[in-house]
Amino acid sequence: MSLKKINLRGRSLRRLIALLGLVIGLFYLSFFLYRYRDNLSAFFNLEQQVLSLGRQFSSANAVNFCVLILLTALGSAVPFLSNAVLAVFNGVVFGPWLGLLMNLIANSLGNFLALKILSKITIIEREKSFSEKLDFLKKIDNPYLAISLGYMVPIFPTLLVNYLVIELDFPLKKWWPCVLVGVFPTSCLYAFGGDAILKRNIKRVFILLVLALLVYLLARAYINKRRA
Repeated sequence: MSLKKINLRGRSLRRLIALLGLVIGLFYLSFFLYRYRDNLSAFFNLEQQVLSLGRQFSSANAVNFCVLILLTALGSAVPFLSNAVLAVFNGVVFGPWLGLLMNLIANSLGNFLALKILSKITIIEREKSFSEKLDFLKKIDNPYLAISLGYMVPIFPTLLVNYLVIELDFPLKKWWPCVLVGVFPTSCLYAFGGDAILKRNIKRVFILLVLALLVYLLARAYINKRRA
């Protein structure tokens, strides 16, 4: 039996997202408190926390792989909730290449979950900023480019991009390449950056930041050109 769509105003949707973010935040907190239940003082010591988590997840087994992907995906599923720390941690623990794969899977899975939730919601009263950005992406002739650009450039909230995907009735088999291209720059930056920080490879960190900045500037230049 299919569920009926829920009609929500923009403000109500923001409150719902905030509540969902709070629930997931409490989930994260409960996870860490459970992990440090025998020594709560270590939970508040950042250095001990990172080292202990590293030991906990450093073994490359399927359980740790899946748990970290799930946690990272949850952070990606909720708009305005960053999963950057976990995405960096994936690169630190599993290495840059496997960390990149984990980040790509997690971000794709998180946005897929967000799509499924948004497909049951109709925004009946949009805010001006939301409508303007949504209309801008709609005016891009190539929907593949519009969706990929939306996921790539941080000025477009993932909530907005996922809502665009639903409005365009974009097939999932065509959506997957778009989301992978869109989240690739940040997924790569976090995975390789985390590994570089662990190895104190300042040169690699600098190169990654420069490349990320170039991608962002090129995307912004394209956006400004379209708006002109």
